[in-house]
Amino acid sequence: MKVSQHRFIHQRPGLSLRTVIAASLLLGFVHLLGAQSTDDWQQQVRKDVENQHIDAALAIVDQRLADAPEDLEAHGWRGRLLAWKGRWSEGEAEYKRILDKIPNDTDMLTGLSDVLLWQKKYTEALQTLDRARKISPSDPEILSRRARVLALLGRTPEARSEYQQTLLFDTQNTDARTGLD
Repeated sequence: MKVSQHRFIHQRPGLSLRTVIAASLLLGFVHLLGAQSTDDWQQQVRKDVENQHIDAALAIVDQRLADAPEDLEAHGWRGRLLAWKGRWSEGEAEYKRILDKIPNDTDMLTGLSDVLLWQKKYTEALQTLDRARKISPSDPEILSRRARVLALLGRTPEARSEYQQTLLFDTQNTDARTGLD
């Protein structure tokens, strides 16, 4: 606490220095608990996903969103989990909610492109990947996803070129090697 803040608070009627210190400690403790609980719920979600307990992970995320409805990290997890459960339109809505607030998040863009791909919305998936590629032009995951969509659209020469670009940045990329074969 800066001296000027301390003087202002201490000069207010009814607030002793002991009260101010106790309130500051309490606020710091609450902040630490909040940070710890954020780490805890994400850690549990990751553990459930590793064990393929998608419903349990989704329940944790839903509870997190009930407690903190604006938590974009929780919305991202919800989008992923819904997509993995085959609830694609709901997953798509979660991804779009996040991208409305953070339009340059390449993880969310690639997640959305996957959901669009699974719904056979190839043109929308390609547009989403084009946005991601502008942000991160050398990301092999984005490039190989984009190549896959181009191939599904029948744009074989472009897909081939994109797979070749992928291999420039990741020589071991199996998707690109398979795509070129």
